[in-house]
Amino acid sequence: MAKKKTDATVKELRAIDPLTLGAAIRESRLDDESTQAEAAERAEVTQNYWSDVEKGKYLPGLHRLTRMAGAVNASALDWIRASYK
Repeated sequence: MAKKKTDATVKELRAIDPLTLGAAIRESRLDDESTQAEAAERAEVTQNYWSDVEKGKYLPGLHRLTRMAGAVNASALDWIRASYK
């Protein structure tokens, strides 16, 4: 039974649109009045990586996405919900 739950989670994560996710992350960062460099430092990622995620070039894993959300006082779950295709 645990296998089915994992499979559903993987399928749900594949349904996330990177461009929409990036836009949600950018909006949260701007609401937090943070620069990419400031937010990236707090999330322990590079500024280039943060920028690429905002542009939809990369889809971060859940652990990194959670750190990014915490860096700008946002909810990773809200970002995910807003990003389904």
